[in-house]
Amino acid sequence: MALEEPRSMAGGGGVEGGDGPLSCPVFTQEPQDVIFPLDFSQSELRLNCAANGHPPPRYRWKQNGTDIDFATSYHYRLDGGDLAISSPHTDQDIGTYQCLATNPLGTIVSRKAKLQFAYIEDFETKTRSTVSVREGQGVVLLCGPPPHFGGLSYAWTFNDNPLHVQEDSRRFVSQETGNLYIAKVEPSDVGNYTCFVTNREAQRSVRGPPTPLLQRPDGVMGEYEPKIEVRFPDTIQAAKDSSVKLECFALGNLSVTRPIQAAPGKRVSEPVSGGGRASHCARCALPATTPASVPCDQTGIACRVARLN
Repeated sequence: MALEEPRSMAGGGGVEGGDGPLSCPVFTQEPQDVIFPLDFSQSELRLNCAANGHPPPRYRWKQNGTDIDFATSYHYRLDGGDLAISSPHTDQDIGTYQCLATNPLGTIVSRKAKLQFAYIEDFETKTRSTVSVREGQGVVLLCGPPPHFGGLSYAWTFNDNPLHVQEDSRRFVSQETGNLYIAKVEPSDVGNYTCFVTNREAQRSVRGPPTPLLQRPDGVMGEYEPKIEVRFPDTIQAAKDSSVKLECFALGNLSVTRPIQAAPGKRVSEPVSGGGRASHCARCALPATTPASVPCDQTGIACRVARLN
């Protein structure tokens, strides 16, 4: 909140008027950042603003630093202190907004609130190439989400049936990239795989073209050392008491465990080899207040997160 055109007040608290003490405007509610679904352009968007003061303050708004003229604009209207935008459109409404509250003692200016529009386009309709692998080999099927703005979540279907890969010890969907990882291909994996992408803010889901997976007829893949395909970043910023999700997945057909170590506010180490029966480590969510060592076990997959001393 900023103060514009301040005036001095006797005693620092207010000035006596005929109907009680005068007081500067003070915000009780300031506008917040908004991500609005682009497909909802026929509805109304509202940015909230309210302030106390005596006399009661009058309100005006700025968009991208310029005063909004309510007298000439049908698109914007003032409802109390709130700014209502009718049929918001990305071309003219995207940007930053500020609320100003004024009475005879001065004007206060709110924080800047950013208005953005969430969307996701359709996938291209071109056919995807067939992926051919040998039995026992690992494979990555790429999702390749279309242009978008807003957070995404991913799911895959197998031959048009829901595929709950989070509950499968061999298959994993990265919620960072959308890619589907199969650690060790079996004959039952042969078929068509389709990526579904959901934009939560846009409230829209799109379906990609199917990717055929075929098994090569030239034998079974021999044992080979696991290869990590999904890695977490070197550093992670996290607020206190929040949860952090780390993704790690390896392709291979040897039984190994990948211990993962992390220290709050410190670099996350690379996975190191260890003993065990699990073939990969899926996402682990840990609060910032986790104890020294927390096992995260998902469908028999051991994923250990520990603080470094």
